[in-house]
Amino acid sequence: MVVVLKKRHSLHGKNLLPLIMRFKEADIEDIEVDSLARLKEEHRLERYTIEELEGEFYSLCGEKVEDFYQLAGKSRSKESAMVLLNMAIHLANEIGAPRGTPLQPLTPNSATTSNRKSATVTAAAGSPDQQQPVVNMTKKDSQPEDRISAVEKAIQDLKKDKGSQVEEALRQINVLAGRPKLTSPAVIIAAVESLVDVATRTSDKNLEYY
Repeated sequence: MVVVLKKRHSLHGKNLLPLIMRFKEADIEDIEVDSLARLKEEHRLERYTIEELEGEFYSLCGEKVEDFYQLAGKSRSKESAMVLLNMAIHLANEIGAPRGTPLQPLTPNSATTSNRKSATVTAAAGSPDQQQPVVNMTKKDSQPEDRISAVEKAIQDLKKDKGSQVEEALRQINVLAGRPKLTSPAVIIAAVESLVDVATRTSDKNLEYY
């Protein structure tokens, strides 16, 4: 069954680090076009131009696609744009549900009854955040272990010599720090901790400085 973007779902204001990590690990050359998610059921992604795909990604996420190409180490191509938008649609369906619903006009006679029903439903079902908890890097209750694991995973796949590992960790910090809209301070801290860990394991000469 083809996955279609759910109504009013988006990734504006959401933590996009999982999307970066998924895109980084994706095999662009091994995509199955028929299985890609869609913005609308009747519109297949391969029918869009690369410019249209990138425009739709910006509308869905509120971020420029060029930043994701760079952070994931992918070259710009229509295939890359399709894969990224496909992943963004899946993530939006998972965590991009709209908060609350539009208010409907109430008649004088129904106002009191409606308020009582609303209070009852809220007490029984909980808030939207309680029903669908999501990890957001800007929230205080997000797990530090998850953030550290996500950053370390981007570094651990580099099978290079000792000096290159430290250099790559430094480069990763520079990239993350240069994207303030995509990266929270907690992620920067996790990246620095990863740098210290790499420097310790490799006995880097600048360990005391880090």
